[in-house]
Amino acid sequence: MQHKVSVIVPIYNVELYICKCIDSILNQTYDNLEIILIDDGSPDKCGKICDEYAEINSRIKVIHKKNGGLSEARNAGLKICTGEYITFVDADDYLLPNHVADLLSNIKNADICISGYCTLYDGTIQKPKYKFERKVYSDSKKIKLLEHLLLGKANNQEFPFHLMPVWKNLYKSEFLKKNNLAFISERKIYAEDFIFNLYAYYLSKSIVLIDNANIVHLINKESLSQSYRKDYFELQKCLRKTTEEFITTYLSSDLLNEYNKRLPTMLAYSLFKENRTNKNTAIANTKNILLDPYAIDILLQFKKCESGFKESIIYYFAKHHRVRCIYYFVKILSLGEPVYRIMRLRK
Repeated sequence: MQHKVSVIVPIYNVELYICKCIDSILNQTYDNLEIILIDDGSPDKCGKICDEYAEINSRIKVIHKKNGGLSEARNAGLKICTGEYITFVDADDYLLPNHVADLLSNIKNADICISGYCTLYDGTIQKPKYKFERKVYSDSKKIKLLEHLLLGKANNQEFPFHLMPVWKNLYKSEFLKKNNLAFISERKIYAEDFIFNLYAYYLSKSIVLIDNANIVHLINKESLSQSYRKDYFELQKCLRKTTEEFITTYLSSDLLNEYNKRLPTMLAYSLFKENRTNKNTAIANTKNILLDPYAIDILLQFKKCESGFKESIIYYFAKHHRVRCIYYFVKILSLGEPVYRIMRLRK
């Protein structure tokens, strides 16, 4: 008997991409799917498109709701799904035909299966170069995976891709429901995927990692993760405090100390994000951040930022309260950003 897989797709303002996304799900080689399309109050024709698909395919369920954000939409899907397994798909991404089949054949007795992915930027698909045998993480090995999620970067030998996104994972439905796992709103915290998976990975009995890359993830410059956000620093503060509480409760003080060494990077990147706007707004944002007690504590505690060139320069300017220097430096960086992003994707 085939296991039913629930595919949860939050949808908002993606009229250009939604048909390709839905078609790619319908064309999966594994066909026992419950496809849940959540129209999150989308102002374009997405809601109508979803209804049209539901009329011609009985596997599709559509939820129309008032706009509440990505996390609320995913949670709405979780509440009504009936599959034994659950996966999430972003509405501007699309799946290659074997995506669900590969996840399902590899998860076996584990609670979660994590796959690789391709990226699509400016019309070019970048396929991953990594190859490895199926890996299983449980007990003490699982701590290693959690440490990588908290501290590591992609492209190392054991974990060649990021572990944070939920849109490339398959979860046992019973496991998620038993542990009451749901998403915190991205309007309250940055990286809602990160917190969801942090708890999911910790609470799972075992996790499978595979190199299959059958999902094509769009790098969209207009998306929430890529665009200017005036509240970015506040969202990051909430993320850091939530994560610190998790590490303190479940993991070690040594790991907490290592995690906190990333605070200068967080502050520098927050300043970078909040300066991607007009001059007056950017300067006001920077002044407000540098007056925040949390930022003041970071600047007093750490002499410099140990991460990349961009963050190190911004942190230096912040340390010396060179507000306008931060703005002009970010403007200069933005001129070369398309080239920088392409080079990063090709690594």
